[in-house]
Amino acid sequence: MIAVPRTDIRLIQNNELGFGLGLSGSRVLGSVSFAVSGPRVNSAMAGLASVSIVAAMLPFIAPLASSLQRAMPNTSESVPVSAQVETARAQHARDKLCLAQAVYYEARGESLSGQQAVAQVILNRVRDPQYPKSVCQVVYEGASRRTGCQFSFACDNSMSKAIAEDAWKRAQQVAGHALSGFVFRAVGFATHYHTRSVAPSWSRRMQRLAEIGAHVFYAPRGVRGLPQAA
Repeated sequence: MIAVPRTDIRLIQNNELGFGLGLSGSRVLGSVSFAVSGPRVNSAMAGLASVSIVAAMLPFIAPLASSLQRAMPNTSESVPVSAQVETARAQHARDKLCLAQAVYYEARGESLSGQQAVAQVILNRVRDPQYPKSVCQVVYEGASRRTGCQFSFACDNSMSKAIAEDAWKRAQQVAGHALSGFVFRAVGFATHYHTRSVAPSWSRRMQRLAEIGAHVFYAPRGVRGLPQAA
């Protein structure tokens, strides 16, 4: 049975003592009808016949009507397309802001390639099931803990300093480009990086992929560490 937007249950009486029980809606998908016909009878007999038929049909009507009601779409909970578009735009704006902040504070002194590499690492983490599912959550993961930041700028008070306007505009451009689908393949599936001046213990457990500017990039070993990004 296919759901219909609206269901009416009606009793039809004709002059020959015929009665029909049907289901109808904006699309008629099927009906169940029962009829009693015969010589004309007086109105009292017709009334009795109507009551009898309806009573006999009740066990069949209720389950059928209930099934149709459950199958009907709940339009009261649908979200207008315009609202969905606005929600998507707001999410994109948040993603761009957080990604630009990461690019700016982590790599504003780097070349374009160095900044693109940092942006790629963040988007790789968003796609990786081991990390949060939004750009902002990835960028600020652990920021509520004193020593838990995944990206140092979120915890070292860097954001309290004045922003260099030109560098900020460039970071925004890099972020927008990355979110539009650009993939910086030089760092592949990299999910980690560190500056060349340090040697964190986790780097020994990962696959080294590239060194770009001041940063060295790594990916998990195995399938997730393939040498090219998706």
